Amino acid sequence: SVEESKPQGPITLKVGTYNIANGRDVDWDFSKIAKDIVDNDLDVVGLQEVDILCERSKFTDTMEKLKEFTGMEYYAYFKCIDLKGDEAKYGKKGAYGTAVLSKYPILSTNEIELNPGTQAERRLLGFTKIDFNGTEINFFVTHLTHNNANIRASEFKKVAETVKVPKNV
Repeated sequence: SVEESKPQGPITLKVGTYNIANGRDVDWDFSKIAKDIVDNDLDVVGLQEVDILCERSKFTDTMEKLKEFTGMEYYAYFKCIDLKGDEAKYGKKGAYGTAVLSKYPILSTNEIELNPGTQAERRLLGFTKIDFNGTEINFFVTHLTHNNANIRASEFKKVAETVKVPKNV
């Protein structure tokens, strides 16, 4: 039989979110972003505008750097678009998207497209299930459209429908 994961009492989970603007605001020194995450003792972090092996971010694997600098062992990456990378060196294009960084194991991931076919950049709702000391936590990350209020409103609606909490919780 499958048992639902229910906490034995109140739990405290420290979360944060950062739009890291591909690292340009810290001159691609990801130890600066990591220091803020560590100084705030965050358990789970949502990240937006994350480059992986892109020319503009000096071909850095941003999530591997943040993992190394924070000591947070787990992450999930949600690619929104391909960007110029060094396919000859890395065997793949650069990528741009959102991510979740966690001290706790990520059990599963999924992505929900918020605006299929409306823009060049896919807008996603990244969904992770995290094992927080035996309690499953649903954690979401997104980066909504900033320059079109109508599209952003439809994205908000889809997010609200997706993360709706059941009445019996």
